[in-house]
Amino acid sequence: MKRIIGAAMLVAATPAAWAQNAQSSVEEGRSYFSISAGAIAGSDFNYDIPGGDVEVETGAGYGVNAAYGYVFSPSIRGEVSLSYSEQDIDIVRRRGGPQILIFEDPGAVTAWTLGANGYYDFVTSGSFRPYVGAGIGVSSLDVNDRVLLDAGTAVSARAIAGARWMMSDRTSLFLEGRYDAYLMEIDEGVGFTNADSNLGVDAFSVQGGLRFGF
Repeated sequence: MKRIIGAAMLVAATPAAWAQNAQSSVEEGRSYFSISAGAIAGSDFNYDIPGGDVEVETGAGYGVNAAYGYVFSPSIRGEVSLSYSEQDIDIVRRRGGPQILIFEDPGAVTAWTLGANGYYDFVTSGSFRPYVGAGIGVSSLDVNDRVLLDAGTAVSARAIAGARWMMSDRTSLFLEGRYDAYLMEIDEGVGFTNADSNLGVDAFSVQGGLRFGF
């Protein structure tokens, strides 16, 4: 009787295991392309200038992303991405330092980022597949707060958590949350030079997109 029950359980489990292995391995060794867009939450940051500091508050913004990736195993994949983000600046507070009259309204914080991301996909037997990821990159960061003069080069880091819904063995929809952090050296601005300080900016966003395998 025990043998019969054990055999029945094995027969019942085998199709599910085959389905999981087939669904996992169908993407292995393939490349993919993805596009996504979403909203960025407002944030605030500050940085030092000679004799004072500047505090900036941004409103909600948007971001877009395109990536080319490769699936190394059912759980491991990597990609190269190009992204753009933009957030309008709501408030600029300049305390101390050179006193300069500025008659223009502040603009926006924009960033072009070229990055490399790695992901761990949790293998499931269904069409729902959660994942986590992290990445690093280099960014052209423009803080148009009427204090800093030009865009600068920043290093960036990214943490990602999301899930995919398989539409076919090559196509899937995904939704993910992202945390992006940027670090840029500040040298000069309106009314000062040789600041020798750092600017740190971070942002949280939610993006949805489409992924194509080939």
